[in-house]
Order: sequence, then structure tokens, then C-alpha cells
Amino acid sequence: MDYVEDSSPPLSPLSSAASHGRNTDPGGRPGPEPTVVIWDFIESRLQSVSRVVATCGAQPRRLDRFSAIEQAKFSPRCPVALVSLGARQPPEPHALEVIRELKRKGFRIICYEDGTESWTLATRCQALLAGSLCSLDSAKPDFAPELSRRLVQLLQAEARRHEEEERVKGIMNNLGVVGESDAMISVFRRVLRVSPLSDLPTLILGETGTGKELVARAIYQLDPKRRNGPFLALNCGAISPGLAESELFGHRRGAFTGADQDRKGLIRAAEGGILFLDEIGELDANIQAKLLRVLQECRVLGVGEDHEVPVSVRVLAASNRDLNQLAQEGKFRIDLFHRLNVAPIRIPPL
Repeated sequence: MDYVEDSSPPLSPLSSAASHGRNTDPGGRPGPEPTVVIWDFIESRLQSVSRVVATCGAQPRRLDRFSAIEQAKFSPRCPVALVSLGARQPPEPHALEVIRELKRKGFRIICYEDGTESWTLATRCQALLAGSLCSLDSAKPDFAPELSRRLVQLLQAEARRHEEEERVKGIMNNLGVVGESDAMISVFRRVLRVSPLSDLPTLILGETGTGKELVARAIYQLDPKRRNGPFLALNCGAISPGLAESELFGHRRGAFTGADQDRKGLIRAAEGGILFLDEIGELDANIQAKLLRVLQECRVLGVGEDHEVPVSVRVLAASNRDLNQLAQEGKFRIDLFHRLNVAPIRIPPL
């Protein structure tokens, strides 16, 4: 019988991020102040902008050469940059190149205009198209408070992103996931967001050997409602269609030859927990129809039984095939596919 129950300890869920843009280390202690890089050649304004940065809880760092941006190996914990567009219209090509280069290096950018010229919408669009999030006017009386407000928003967002990434890495380490590629961090960030959706079926897609069951177990251990229940797994491709119905839905004694005792099936056995169906694309069409009803009505009917019984189980399904394509070809129920595909997780190839 190709299923297994999970008994591993639960993982720690994601906690709230720092509230003022400060990072925290894995122990929850405040980390170093984030750095905000500034590109501005007007000394008085540079000092003013630097003071705003400092009041937001960050360290200002001046960039005075384009080559410094190209050659620098930035690894800021909160990659935020402020860029002056210069004093003439249109923006200096240098400023736009600075924005593009910082954007390429992963920075979130706020640009600001000199205010001594009449800036047009087209001019502002040049900066936005280059990669800036917004364009402010440094000559306006409310420039400093507006810059502070936007900067705090960015720093808080980056602090949350950084904390989430660190916790994702911790979860991956606890699960024994080798490597910390951006692609796998993205997968487990998705796991963090999907896990609390305790009553939502989840489809896990990926090639053979990419760790689909590992992802399913991570969801189970992070699901606050399901992690204290059982985790049962079934490889749908390793069981004959004739046995699959009884294995999943159960049967009553005497329902067919050899049914010498009642069997509740995996769906009811996983009550309160998670049922992981690997290679779900291999299920027979009739079994797919019965599974769809379980997902829709939260009720199950065993072979030979007269009445459905309620069930509370979260179904995680996995496949190495393109279920959407199979559904279009009539080889997989399209309504079941859409029911499973609400919050899919796609694992990249190794």
C-alpha cells in the first residue's frame, strides 16, 4: 500500500515584520540600519535628503560616480535608492542611466526633480520608464514629509521581504533542502502564503524528482489547522484503477468480492489533516468525478454505502504532467483542474 503518515515536528510559521523599516536577525533582535544610496550633486539638497533618510531609521550613502554603481557589489539589506534627475529638462541622460543600473541591481528607486524647471508629464514618464517608482518635486514645501512617507513605506516593505526570506531559508534548512537558489526561495515563499489556507486544495506542479512531496509536507507542517492531524500520501500512478476507489473512498463489507470488512479509505483516514495525492493525472475519470464531489461538498461516499458522511480534509495534489493540457484534451476533468488550481505552486526544474 503506497501511502505514508507524517510524524515530523511542526515548523515555525512566519511572524510579523519590523514596524519601522528595521531588519531583525533570526533571533528577533534588531539588525543593522538599512542603507539608502543617494545620487545628487547639489550639496545643500543632498544634506537635506540625507537628514530625511536618517529620520527614517536608515543610513544615507552618497554615490558620486557612475562607475561606482557599475563596479559596486551591492548587497544592501533594504535596497532603496534616491536619485536626483538634475536641474534641466529633460532629465540628464546620466540620471536615467543611474536609475536603469540601480534597477538592474535590484533597487527600489524614488527620483526627485530639481524644481527650477517646468517638468512635463512626458519628462516624468522617462524616469518612471527607466525604473523609478515615483517622481517628486524637491522645490515643493511638502517635499521632505512626502519623501519621508514614501521612504518609510519602502523600507518597511523591504524589511518584511527580507525577514520573510530569512524565515523561508530557515524552513528550507529544517526540511533539508539543499541550496538557496532564488527560484527555490520563491517556491517556499509561496508555501508560506498558501499554508494558512487550511481548507483550500493546492496543486503542486513540477518534474519528477523536484521535491513535490517535500513541498506538500512543508505546507502540512505550516498549516495551523491541519498540522496536528494526519498526513497521508498516495501515489495515484502506483495503484490500479480497480483498487483506487476503495483505497480513497473506502467500502462497506460485502460491497465486492473480497470485501470481507468495512474500510473507511484514505480520505476519511486523513480527517482533520492532509491527503497528498501524487501524480493525480493518473486517476481514472470516474475517480476524478468522485474526488471533485468531495472537494465541493466536503462529503464522501464509500463503495457500497448508502449515505455520504461529512469529512474535513485538505487535499494537496501533485503532477509532473501539464494538467491544463490534459484537461483541454479531455484526459483530465477540467472542473477538477480548476478546483485544484486556485493557488498552484510550480517547482522549477533542477
